[in-house]
Amino acid sequence: PYWITAAAQQERPAVPEGAADAPLWRAVDSGDVTELASVLPAPDAALREVLPALTSWRERARRRARIDSWRYATAWHSVSVPPAAAASGDWLVVAADRRATEDATEAAVLEVLGQWASRVVRVPADPDRRVLAERLRAAAAGLEPVGVLSLSLGPEPDAPGALALIQAHDDAGLTAPLWLLTSGAVTTSDSDPLTAPAAARIWGTGRVAALEHPGTWGGLIDLPGDAAPDRGLLRTWLPRALTLPGEDQLAVRRAGLLACRLTHAPVRDTAVTPWQPSGTVLITGADHPTAAPLARRLVREGARRLLLVVPPQADPAAATVLAAEVTSLGAEAEVEPCDLGDRAAVARLLDATPPAAPLDSVFHVAELLEEGPLATFPAERFQQVLEAKAGTAQVLHEATLDRGLSAFVLFSSFSATLGGGVGLGAFAAANAHLDALAAHRRSLGLPATSVGWGGWANEGSTDAEREFERSRRERLAQRGLPALDPDLALDALLECVSLPEGALVVVDVDWERYLPRLTAARPNALFDALPQARALVAGPERTPGAGVAASAATRLPDLAGLAPEQRRDLLLAAVRAECAAVLGHPSGDAVAAERAFLELGMDSLTTLELRNRLGAATGLRLAPDVVLRGRTPEGLAALLADEVTGPGGGAETPSSPPTLYGSMLRAAVDRGRVPQFVELLADTADFRSSFRTPEPDVLPEPVELVRGTGEGPGIFCFPTVLASSGPVQYARLAAALPGEHSVTAFALPGYQDDGMRLPADLGALVEAAATAVRDRSAGAPAVLLGYSSGGLLAQAVAERLEDWGVHPAALVLIDSQVLGDGLLDRLGAELMAGMTARLGGAATRLDDVRLTAMGRYLRLLADYTPGAVKAPTLLGVAGSPVPGWTPEHRWQASWPRPHERVDLSGDHFSVMEDNAEPTASAVATWLGHVLSEGER
Repeated sequence: PYWITAAAQQERPAVPEGAADAPLWRAVDSGDVTELASVLPAPDAALREVLPALTSWRERARRRARIDSWRYATAWHSVSVPPAAAASGDWLVVAADRRATEDATEAAVLEVLGQWASRVVRVPADPDRRVLAERLRAAAAGLEPVGVLSLSLGPEPDAPGALALIQAHDDAGLTAPLWLLTSGAVTTSDSDPLTAPAAARIWGTGRVAALEHPGTWGGLIDLPGDAAPDRGLLRTWLPRALTLPGEDQLAVRRAGLLACRLTHAPVRDTAVTPWQPSGTVLITGADHPTAAPLARRLVREGARRLLLVVPPQADPAAATVLAAEVTSLGAEAEVEPCDLGDRAAVARLLDATPPAAPLDSVFHVAELLEEGPLATFPAERFQQVLEAKAGTAQVLHEATLDRGLSAFVLFSSFSATLGGGVGLGAFAAANAHLDALAAHRRSLGLPATSVGWGGWANEGSTDAEREFERSRRERLAQRGLPALDPDLALDALLECVSLPEGALVVVDVDWERYLPRLTAARPNALFDALPQARALVAGPERTPGAGVAASAATRLPDLAGLAPEQRRDLLLAAVRAECAAVLGHPSGDAVAAERAFLELGMDSLTTLELRNRLGAATGLRLAPDVVLRGRTPEGLAALLADEVTGPGGGAETPSSPPTLYGSMLRAAVDRGRVPQFVELLADTADFRSSFRTPEPDVLPEPVELVRGTGEGPGIFCFPTVLASSGPVQYARLAAALPGEHSVTAFALPGYQDDGMRLPADLGALVEAAATAVRDRSAGAPAVLLGYSSGGLLAQAVAERLEDWGVHPAALVLIDSQVLGDGLLDRLGAELMAGMTARLGGAATRLDDVRLTAMGRYLRLLADYTPGAVKAPTLLGVAGSPVPGWTPEHRWQASWPRPHERVDLSGDHFSVMEDNAEPTASAVATWLGHVLSEGER
């Protein structure tokens, strides 16, 4: 879940009451006996005696109303279907390459499809998106597929394999909708046991894929988890499911075709016996911000011993402080490091529980939240997110089967059910497994509760943390997800543990804000049963199952038939309006047509959301990078106009052919010859034009990412010199920094087009950049910040400024290290793989202009040795290795000049992506100390 740490004052929800009761309750709320007497004639003494009881009842009713308004569940409804499914065209079916025995359900599905479709072409699955994309292209050649179906069947389907398919489907340029088929992944009723909890990962991934790929997503279909498939059942319902309009979350059962709906889930039986802890209560993720309020509440409810579990590599300080607090409250507490993915370690942990306080309950809070679009999400990181949350939950489930627990509580996320938003695919997949595991345990007669939380609101412990969390809370509220009061959230938690439902969602949703964003590019029938969603749908009656799409992106008229000026004006108005909707502005008037999207506050996730909204509005299938290529609303409108009037008239733009060096990069990575390939790129760059003097136009115009209040020094950011270089690398970090700082990011010359000159030597670049910082800061203090190899540039610019007598206020290096000592030999392959993933996932999409520019810059920095600077220097060091790095790689950043060090959460890439907010918090805390102390 999104655990937010800033206090939020929320309005108290109204308690339903009749008009005749209103004066009475107004008088009770006032606490005035005289006013109460005017409504309820009685002696003052009697009213004074009864008023506290009425006030207390009123407050309890308010709390009950608020908590009930937060609680949701899923239900499965029968849907109307045509008498028979019409014959279909060609289908591609992606399934495991089974050379021995074939899965019985898979064979039955293929048989049914073969009888229904014109042609069925089987495509062997592959975890490598490049290989799978080529197979899909080859299979589709000469066909016009009407659908692509993935058979993710069995109890342990490959969720990363589903990710690879979603990516490969996009890479192959297919327009046929993609469907994912599971078995036993959902439960539709108490009599329909969920048999494959791990398969629910596919559903979590798919719910986010529907948001990120609205034009090419088909949906999710679950089959019964029976060992022997019912061919008649499949023959009757599977073709109908694949052709039913408006539904994309379906289950085939003997009762027919069922569709998933989100419903309110108020507590109807108030006589439920409340759960109370006893013995030992185990809390995982005890270093997580939510663990502290949870532990305090459990002690208040009667827990006498808490086992606080932290990852072995985590700093136990927070958990140690929590243990001391628990002890002060009168309970025992023990902090234990444990790798929860290690079954033997978990067994030893549980076996060490004292007989006098046997293990009674488990609260699984541990998680790894990493965000990023599915199109560029690395498979290794996807697996890490799954293992940190879902894999550990599965181990705990198996280890406690015979422990006689009274409660097994999983802290899940609302994103598993609602999709949450773009960028949450891996997180939703992990939490969907938790929800399914709870349902599975209930079917086995075991206690289990999974709560899909929205964000909690807690206070930060420092000024920087409080400011950071206040800003974070505002951004989420702007998206329609106000933070939950922790005390009320814990009330809701204890109720959920006592209820018969295995999985519930507890989230405060402002549906007028949230739903239009979620359904802007694609209607979603999941919300059809919610009164708030139905109320948002404008216009006359709609077709059942068409899905709620309240205030979705407005479909534009036929643009091709308009005059060029009229078409451009209409597109510009649409771009500004949709950008305003994404950023939470009241109208497009708040979006300046000439300002860069990064300056407006867009990042990699919000640009994806904007692309989807514009795709829905125009009917165009737009490239993932179209927003950033447009750069400004005006530029994007021009690109869209060209799409409308260019070849194909709005049809999908074909994929760019592989570039020479883009194809060679993959071979260099695979063969372990990255340094030699970089030398080749650098030699090629010698044939590009260059500059030796810092003329005014050699640097691209810097991008102001945040316009601060001016109370703090401006922050000037230098990007990495890899081919992914650009101001966008700082978008998420800038958004999370305190508002007193203006944040400006430089773009390096030579990456944008082959006509832009490259620096002939490092001195020419440093001179130009230092001049730009001096001129833009206009004598005010400035902070120089560089990420990765951009840290070398920031250091060099600081040296040059100090030579001129201009002293930067501070120098911040984020996971930077010098390039000598064979760095590319040690780390180059994984760095290049991560880079290509962030440029679309396939090396063949890389531009030769960017690659040759990278070669030149890496050569310029190869022999650079940092000099002495007076500016206080911070080195932020990534705490986790990039997948593939081992201790022998010597991957942790170091710096040869005096500096302070802070450890950052995440790896070399995620410190600026999924973990950009904690990175920003660490930087802000250090800057606050340095600037307040006046250090230099």
